[in-house]
Amino acid sequence: MLKLVTFIRWNMEPRLRTPVSINPVEVSDVEDCCGTDVPSSAITLRNKKVHLVMGGHFDIVAKLTSKEDSVG
Repeated sequence: MLKLVTFIRWNMEPRLRTPVSINPVEVSDVEDCCGTDVPSSAITLRNKKVHLVMGGHFDIVAKLTSKEDSVG
């Protein structure tokens, strides 16, 4: 089953904070990028694409490693 986890992209402009769905199997690194206003993390995929997403680092890692939220 395909598992996609949805996060909100971090952006200074609130209207540009859009959802992004990530397949945890494709994640190569998750880096904590604690901001002063909104906590965030940079998720790097195997293809080197990086998504800066909103949320606490431990919450993001927990969502990526959870066995729930499967699609298909």
